[in-house]
Amino acid sequence: MYLLSGLAYLTSTRILADATSSPDCKCRPSQSCWPDSHAWSRLNITTNGALIKTIPPGIVCYPGPAYDKDACEKISELSIHHGWISDNPFNVMQPGWNGNPCPPTNNTETNTTCNGLLGDPVYVINATDASQVEAGVKFAKKYDIRLIIKNTGHEFLGRSSGAHSLRIWTHNMRKVEFTESFKPKNCAKVATHSAVTVGAGMQWRDLVIQAAPHKKLLVTGGNPTVGCIGGFLQGGGHSPVSSKYGMAVDQVLEFNLVTPSGKYITANECENADYFWALRGGGGGTFGVVTSATLKTYPTQPINLMIQTFNMTSNDTDIFWEFMGYVNSQIPRISRAGLMGYTFMYGDGTGKFGYAAALHMVNGSIEAGTEALQPIYDIALTDKYKDHIVGQQRNVTFPDFATYFLFFFQEENVGSTAVLPSRLLDERALTEDPVFFATTLKKMFNGYVGAYLSHIVAGPGVAQYKNASMALNPAWRRTYSHLIAASGWDTPEQREPVVSYAKNVLEYNLRKLAPDSGQYLNEALYGSEGWQAANWGENYPRLFEFKNKIDPDGVLYCFNCVGSEKWVEGKDGYAYLLFCILAFYTANTGAILGRDTALWWFVPKSKYLKDSAKLAVIHAKLVTVATEHGDSADSIYPAKSELGTLFFTLELPIGISPDSAWQSLKTFLISWGEVPYEIIDIPIQEHVKPKPGLRRPKKPKGGNLNKTRNSIHPRAPPSGADLRKIDVFREPFYEMQKLSQPPGLKMSDLNGFYFRRSNALGEGVTVYMPDTGAYIDDEEGTQHKEFQDINLVDYLWAGPGAGDVKRDFQHHGYHGTAVLSKIAGKRVGTAPNADIVVAQCVNGKGELSTAHYFDCLLKIYDHIVENKPRAAIINMSWSYDTIDHSIPDLAPIKEPSMEEEPDRVPTNQMIERYSFLLISEFEKLGVKLVTSSGNFAPFLGSRLRFDHWLQLTERVAKETPLLLPARHISEFKNSLIVVGSSGWKDENKCQFVKEMRCWAPGTNVQVAGYDETGSDILTPADGTSVSSPTVAGMLASFISAGLTPDNAVQQLYKLCHKRVPNGVPIVFNGIQYTEWPHVYGQQEQSEEYILP
Repeated sequence: MYLLSGLAYLTSTRILADATSSPDCKCRPSQSCWPDSHAWSRLNITTNGALIKTIPPGIVCYPGPAYDKDACEKISELSIHHGWISDNPFNVMQPGWNGNPCPPTNNTETNTTCNGLLGDPVYVINATDASQVEAGVKFAKKYDIRLIIKNTGHEFLGRSSGAHSLRIWTHNMRKVEFTESFKPKNCAKVATHSAVTVGAGMQWRDLVIQAAPHKKLLVTGGNPTVGCIGGFLQGGGHSPVSSKYGMAVDQVLEFNLVTPSGKYITANECENADYFWALRGGGGGTFGVVTSATLKTYPTQPINLMIQTFNMTSNDTDIFWEFMGYVNSQIPRISRAGLMGYTFMYGDGTGKFGYAAALHMVNGSIEAGTEALQPIYDIALTDKYKDHIVGQQRNVTFPDFATYFLFFFQEENVGSTAVLPSRLLDERALTEDPVFFATTLKKMFNGYVGAYLSHIVAGPGVAQYKNASMALNPAWRRTYSHLIAASGWDTPEQREPVVSYAKNVLEYNLRKLAPDSGQYLNEALYGSEGWQAANWGENYPRLFEFKNKIDPDGVLYCFNCVGSEKWVEGKDGYAYLLFCILAFYTANTGAILGRDTALWWFVPKSKYLKDSAKLAVIHAKLVTVATEHGDSADSIYPAKSELGTLFFTLELPIGISPDSAWQSLKTFLISWGEVPYEIIDIPIQEHVKPKPGLRRPKKPKGGNLNKTRNSIHPRAPPSGADLRKIDVFREPFYEMQKLSQPPGLKMSDLNGFYFRRSNALGEGVTVYMPDTGAYIDDEEGTQHKEFQDINLVDYLWAGPGAGDVKRDFQHHGYHGTAVLSKIAGKRVGTAPNADIVVAQCVNGKGELSTAHYFDCLLKIYDHIVENKPRAAIINMSWSYDTIDHSIPDLAPIKEPSMEEEPDRVPTNQMIERYSFLLISEFEKLGVKLVTSSGNFAPFLGSRLRFDHWLQLTERVAKETPLLLPARHISEFKNSLIVVGSSGWKDENKCQFVKEMRCWAPGTNVQVAGYDETGSDILTPADGTSVSSPTVAGMLASFISAGLTPDNAVQQLYKLCHKRVPNGVPIVFNGIQYTEWPHVYGQQEQSEEYILP
């Protein structure tokens, strides 16, 4: 962010939500939309008496008419067993995530209230056939009631629960049918396979018992009470035998399900293939209610189990963890040898640690398994370890899989509310640096950690399906160990510190072990950061699009499931749709506007974006508000695009306090009764003190400034262009020399020269620049020397209050002009021959808010759709932000707490999800987005009190990016390039974003500017705002050299390299030393420039 404090991007925000009835915010019993008793009675008749009114079992433990001491004691005893929970239509395994509103406990002194409906459904359908499921789905859709699915309730993230909901309980759909020759429906050319068709309610223990007489082996779960085909299977399903046969989801031949529209269908690779793709790894409770599935079966095999333990015999914990680093580094090797199973690293309560492994081979021998484990025993007997660690092994042979499963997997008691930060670890993570691995394990383990659980359940068996097309996280195909740092909490006061440690320490460090991997969505941290990419990787955009297609109204919704970012739950569990009408209100901005003004931003409900009739109603309502507050209809701005009308803005003068104006508008919205609303306070961009010596150029009188083409006619690269032709420059621009520095050479080896390919400087590539605008001409219409040959094909303006003059702004530090020069500058740019489209996000009054920036992106989207450039890149040096309210200087107006406003929707969710949707649309068009990562904390220090600066520095140290869209890097790995800035010593000078792969010079970089007389000059600038366009231009140059956009991105990353050992990987233009001209010919000089 060149010349600007990062604070310039930060906003102070507040959101409130009103519980008015709405088709898009789930109905609850207190509202008029809730079905009356006659409607529920009709549903009961339709489902043949399957409807059950929720009565929390724990109610017998609380004072009142239901209190029964004997019944309470019995339920308290039963409630710790998984079997009782799975057989009960109301309870779930992890009620803590929903507040555990009515626990069955005898301690009535401390639990005096049973608030059962806080996390429980109001009614349950005890489904035994598909027609009852159809009826339930259609009923929930008709009345807009939250619908949730439960089979066994064996679920770690509370996704089988939901307040004010209707639950479909599939536990009693238990039909099982084995066959030796199953062929999927309408798949004539697909080979048959031995298989079993399983009803939705079956659990693995029962199915294994039924498979035994058929002498069949199944790819089961690792717990006897887990359901076979619900969330386990649809989330991927790792198995004790998946290292040989693949994941459980790899075994699916066919699904039968009820879709979110209430239609019963069959899905396989030949029929409803899109459902078949999504259900295999996309997660349960999202794409439909699965009523049965057909799974492959295999001939049963003997299982040889090796139980291995290592215990400390000294107090040297460093030695133990070092040994664990080695043991884990052996996982890929033993997995390839045929071993699979589970390992545990735990504290024994005395300050010492232990290790236990239960590893087995399918149809392998004890001798082969022991041979594979022998190197571990050999290391343990070396001088380094023999006095500190002792190991032993016990072997057990089982004649078949069923015997092994029923012996090894026993029903467990329900314990604490589980907190399960996890990571899928590939071979590199396990073997590249065992010392780092061991150090990480040691520093994470404390009183919050119960044990580390390594599931050796992937490897060769899972990798064999790497080319199968399904929604499963692709990271599974590279995985050898699914590692969980298990934690948990028992009482509500423990929840916050345990979850905080799990997120800030455990999840953070696990991700450092394998930054490019992911996590298992069924065993992950509740509220995991970046859960979309972590759970599904590159498959998430397709899943999100499919979810919106088949379930636009959110009939099926569950926590951290695909599409759930459109929803938020209030403190009472009530579900609000994020994309209802939002009102963004700015603070007093008289200094910029010349009058006291408020700017409101309204986002229509997602299904109305292209509904002209509904949009007309919204517009008319806003006109009424405007006229009632002393303004005209002209103050309303619709942000229209090919995507629809994404939002309206309304600018009103405020003669009284802003709060009074809002109360008037709030009253109007409540009386309207059409939709709920949220209010977000966001200040329009404040004035920023300009850099000394940089003044606004004299106002242009015409000339080339307003001479741009109305549409794009891209210049294609010259046919048969000679890419060997190299231009040589000798300029005092260290950053340009840095870009020309090949691996193995020092800067001094360039002797002050830098190089560019003559015929690969962005030709035929369109680079869009959403920014503050650009000054290209001076008063006489003469272009800045850097822009003399610029190919400016169009200039766009964003609203509200859009300008109509091509210009830049002094109080924004001429940010856009500087950024443009790093792309299209004659000497300092990396793509001077690219086609340029400037999109001025600052309006005609010099105002900038999040609404302006999003409208700017919409203008670019439409331009791309209309003009269809051969290749398009968007450089986003000017980013938008989310807010950290723990730092007072970043949030003068604090958000109310959840206790103060229990229905509040966090502001950051709104901005981040809207950002995600827009980038998804650009990705569909094949557009590459290059963005700044954000500047390192010291750049912000002058604007913060010292203690607040320290807080911000700590955030940076935790790799938590402040800016969007950089935060989306993991969701759009090949479409979003996040760029950092390097300093004089090639050190990191940016806010480090996870998975960043490239940096560019960002200190004392020469950019286009004007001096105090209005003359054009080059002037130094710092920050990621000048690093990002450098990379955008370089990407354009690679495309113009003949690479596809996707290959150009890979080439960009491939060429990045460190110039010094402790430096960051800086981009390189690819011109090797062997290509340099032997005689540096007639170089262009820079005497004509005024260099401060």
